[in-house]
Amino acid sequence: MKKILALVGFVCAATEASALVYDCTIEGRFSNGWVTERVIVGLDGENGESFVYDGVIDHRYGEPIEPNVRSNRGGDVTLTWDVEDLRGRSGRTYDLRYTGFLDTDAMTLRVTARLRETGQHERGNGSCTIAN
Repeated sequence: MKKILALVGFVCAATEASALVYDCTIEGRFSNGWVTERVIVGLDGENGESFVYDGVIDHRYGEPIEPNVRSNRGGDVTLTWDVEDLRGRSGRTYDLRYTGFLDTDAMTLRVTARLRETGQHERGNGSCTIAN
C-alpha cells in the first residue's frame, strides 16, 4: 500500500495539467484476489496516454501498465487490460482480462477480472476521487 501511495504522489507531480488521476476504492467479494481494494487510473485526454495500477499489477509487473481506452457516450470510459502469467498460491500461472467502466460524472469504477482459460470472474464496484 505504501508503494501505491508513493506512486500516486509521483504520478500527480509528473502529470501535466490535462491529465487526471483517479484513485478508486473498490468493494466486493474478492475470494481469488484478482480485484483489489484500490485501483489507480490515469487518463490524459490531450495526448492519449493512460495507465492503470493496482495490487495485482504491482505484484506481477511492479509498475503501472497501459490499458486500452475507449471513450463512451457521456464521458464514461471503458478500460481493458491483461495481466499474464500471474502466479497463484498453488504455483500455477493464470492469464486475466480486466474490464473497467469509469463513470467520470458519478466518480465510480466497476471492475471485472475474468480468468481467460475458464471465464471464472470476480467483480467489484467503488468510488473514486481525483488524486491530482
